[in-house]
Amino acid sequence: MIVRRLFALFGILALSLGPSPGRAAHPKLSRYAVIIVLDGSRPDYFKLAAMPNLRALMRRGTVYNQAFVGQELANTPPGHATIGTGLLPKHSGVMGFLWENPTTHTEFNPTEIWNVQAGQLEQVMRDRNIPSLAREVHRVDPRANVTSVAAHKCYASDAMGTPWANDILCALIYHNRWVAQAIGNHRPPPGAINNPHWDYPIPPRTAGFGPAVQQWREGAENSWTMRYALWAFRRIHYPRVLMMNLSETDVLGHFAKNKSVPRFLMKEFDRLLGQLLAAYRKAGILKRTDIIITADHGMSRIHQRIPYHDLTYAVSEAGTAPVYIEHDTAASIGLANSRVAPAVALNIFRLGGRAVDATYAKIHTTHGW
Repeated sequence: MIVRRLFALFGILALSLGPSPGRAAHPKLSRYAVIIVLDGSRPDYFKLAAMPNLRALMRRGTVYNQAFVGQELANTPPGHATIGTGLLPKHSGVMGFLWENPTTHTEFNPTEIWNVQAGQLEQVMRDRNIPSLAREVHRVDPRANVTSVAAHKCYASDAMGTPWANDILCALIYHNRWVAQAIGNHRPPPGAINNPHWDYPIPPRTAGFGPAVQQWREGAENSWTMRYALWAFRRIHYPRVLMMNLSETDVLGHFAKNKSVPRFLMKEFDRLLGQLLAAYRKAGILKRTDIIITADHGMSRIHQRIPYHDLTYAVSEAGTAPVYIEHDTAASIGLANSRVAPAVALNIFRLGGRAVDATYAKIHTTHGW
């Protein structure tokens, strides 16, 4: 579900060239944008609660009930990179949580937190010199600010912000509590890090469903993210683009046994959305702000259809070994010997039974792939 058109955001900003009434600080841009990603949110989640703030936006905006980006591996890192760049993974370079290093033919995991902090995820995008929303905003107005915020999913805020965002903020575990953190070389605004105000003590795993699954109480992580994002909004004095990842619909949604958890999270999201609208209204820029609400992927789990051991068996029966196997909302396999990819595909087809409609293999010929 999208309120306003995400794919038209570049056009919105480009059409906004010209003097900005009453705001000399950004003379080339007259509009603002907010992108909220409800991570892993399913279409039916939006029917679980009344959500008056969202419904009000929907009445005044554009809603897509059937929209498909077209990328096969749909999970958080490539989904956020696609949102931040408008490019499919084959162009952005962000293939999943992990993929094969084409030079060393070993597993490459740039989304692990310490690798994100070391700049590995951003380097993937830098090496390809890709366009991005942040880069386009700065091309139009070098003084404009683009801020990307998440809680524990630092890789989400980094992939969506891309190397060219000004501020990329998230949360890390330190001494049994979540603390605010900036990514890599992105210098945060004063007060963003090393500030006890943002510390969140990790509750014991026995304290309930939320703590057992994600080390936050239910609703706490999304609330923390919105508070942090709105603090940055005021501290930076209104970034032209504010992006945020709200992760609980994904993390808790994977393990929830019934609709009570997503219902609570969607009701909480609407409350948080009301806080954001109030902040932009108070700043006097709500009418000049385009608000985009979307998801980065769905929630169908591949293991419910094809067990992990079927994939490993399909690879071993083809006489090779996997460099990596990613097995979540979709499956992605890197092979030590790519020439046996057709055999692996055939094995998966045989093992998958009714869960598999067709398999395809990418092969190399004298004319290329």
